[in-house]
Order: sequence, then structure tokens, then C-alpha cells
Amino acid sequence: MWSTVDRLIGRGHRVCDRVSADELSRFFSDKVERIRSTTSGSSPPTYSPVPPGVSFTEFTTVSLDDVATAVAGLPDKSSALDPIPVPILKAVSDLLALFLTYLFNTSLSSGHVPAAFKDSFVTPVIKKPGSDGGNPSSYQPISNLPVISKILERFVARQLVSYLDTHRLLPATQSGFRQGHSTETATIRVLSDLLDSVDRGDTAALVLLDLTAAFDRVDHEILFKRLRATFGVDNIALAWLSSYLAGLKQHVRCGGKTSAIMDVICGVPQGSVLRPILFIIYTADFTPIVADRGLSLHQYPDDSQIYGSCLPAAISSLSTDSS
Repeated sequence: MWSTVDRLIGRGHRVCDRVSADELSRFFSDKVERIRSTTSGSSPPTYSPVPPGVSFTEFTTVSLDDVATAVAGLPDKSSALDPIPVPILKAVSDLLALFLTYLFNTSLSSGHVPAAFKDSFVTPVIKKPGSDGGNPSSYQPISNLPVISKILERFVARQLVSYLDTHRLLPATQSGFRQGHSTETATIRVLSDLLDSVDRGDTAALVLLDLTAAFDRVDHEILFKRLRATFGVDNIALAWLSSYLAGLKQHVRCGGKTSAIMDVICGVPQGSVLRPILFIIYTADFTPIVADRGLSLHQYPDDSQIYGSCLPAAISSLSTDSS
């Protein structure tokens, strides 16, 4: 209803109507592949070592009350992939919670994610009003996932984040998707550091980096190596995360038509609960790389602010040497 109202008053994103589902599917896939190819010849990444004695090898099982509470807290919004609408799921949760608890605990203890949880469909929407609706680059992909898979992801994300926070493994200067970290903390930190530099009489410089299709480019092999080497995630816990990203599939729905199903070989599914924390883990070693060059870094979450300062005389000397 709200989508219809938005279209009638000319507000919001319009669903595609001048390009086919297969065209958009190929465009989204080729875009990521083109970007990945630009770094195919890069040196292999380095991995900071996990602190001694720190490890995370398995997920704890969830209780019937945990599942019932999670189902009750779901928003009344359904995906076409859901076998039953969310309001009905909530209405019969007292009957289904026991079966869901068994399903979730079997998945967590075996390190295996059901194949049905790995399928998604993409709804393309116009990025900006007035964009050319016949150009695939004018659209951004919005993924839809089964709501039951998201409940399982929340249990996994809660345990994983608790482990990372307990052992202080996440970069202190990453402000995305973390409790007590926000756009405000990122802005205040960067602005404060720059003002301190200026107050000292230094010249400060700030470079803003925004990665294209950042979440969709996550290399699974690198992510798994970083989870083990830098964050101590191993055994059943690592097997579950590997299974979670293995065999991902998606298709595009547009204009009443559906594209062919495509395998997703990289990236973290958009709309998934684990997407933000896995991306933070994937990019964690960016912080020491910047620090080794005498600069400061703050991220939120795929936007990076790199900044530094020096005496004005150093800038003048650098300019003279360059000329």
C-alpha cells in the first residue's frame, strides 16, 4: 500500500519497468566481477595474530523461550520466500517454536546451514528519482531473505559479537553496527582529532574513501582465514559460518518476471543479520595498515576516513622537493 502511495505522489523508489530481470541480474553480477578483477593481481593479505588463549569454537544451543521471544519480536513484514506470512507465524508460535528450536540447535551443533536458508531474490529499485529507468546502472539491488533464517542469524550474531566484545578484538575506530558506536561517535572523534591538530598549529588533511559494492565483494576465502587467524574462530563455529556462505543463490524479480538463478561466489547477502559484523571482521586489518604509515583511521562501516597532520614547514618542504 505504501509503495503504491509513494508512486502516486511521485515519492520514493520506483520498481523497474523498462529493463528485464535477466539484464539486471547479469549487470549486478558483472559489476562485482569487474571490480574484483581490478585487484586479482594484488599481493595476498596479511593477518594479524589472535591473542594467545583466545578462541571461539562452537555456538551454544538456544532455548525454547529464546526462540519464542525472537518470533514474538518479529516485525509484521513478510518476504515472498516465507512459507507463511509473519503475522500467522507469530500467531501459531506456541505450536512451531519447539520445531524451530530443534532446527536451530541442530544447525548450530552440526555446523550446517539448511540450503533453503541460502536462497534469496533481489528486488531492483531506482537509486535516485529521475534516473534513466532503462539503464541497469540506475538500480540498486534489495535482497529478500526468509525470516526464519534471520532468526537463526540473530542467535549466531549475538554470540559472535559477545565473544568479540569480551576479548576486545574489534577495531576501536570502527563505528558501524556496534553498541555504543554510531555516526555521532565517528564524527566527534575525527573532528576532535583534526581540531586538536589545527590548535597545535599543524596542517591537517582528511581523505574520505567510499568503497563501491563493498559488501558484495567480500572474498569468502580471505574472510575465513581472517576469522581463524585474527579472531580465533575455528572448529564448529567456523564450519557453520563457512556453510552459511557456501552455495548462496539469488535471482532477480522485476516487472512480474524472474531471472535465472545465479550462484553467489562472493559477498555477504544484503539484508542478512550477519552482513555488518562479517564485513567489519573482513576489513579489520585495514586499521594497522593505516597506522603503520603514521596516519589515523575511522570507519563507518564501509566508509573510511583517513587523516593526519604535520607542521606547515613539512608541507612547504614536500612541495619544494616535488617541484
